[in-house]
Amino acid sequence: MTASIVLLAGPLVRASSWAPTAEVLRARGHSVVLPEVISSPDVFPSWRTWSTRVLALLPTGTRVTLV
Repeated sequence: MTASIVLLAGPLVRASSWAPTAEVLRARGHSVVLPEVISSPDVFPSWRTWSTRVLALLPTGTRVTLV
């Protein structure tokens, strides 16, 4: 089983806010996932919608470290 680092942006920013960090981690050999939780930059989800979407976007069949 492989491990992934999931860099999870909060509900008010996009996944791209983690891009520089993901680049450094990947360069060091880590598997990094940047799930895009927000479907529209103009509409922010409720916490319930956001957390449900996060769970749906997590990789399956792998150990995950959420950051």
